[in-house]
Amino acid sequence: MHELFAGHFIDITLASALQVVLLGFIGGILSGFIGSGGA
Repeated sequence: MHELFAGHFIDITLASALQVVLLGFIGGILSGFIGSGGA
């Protein structure tokens, strides 16, 4: 039971980390285009 919970917790953590990284990456590109006047 404990191992199963730990596995799900790790999956959720990885999913959240990937989502944050993707959002930050996309946001950085958009802000970069806007900042450089490319948009």
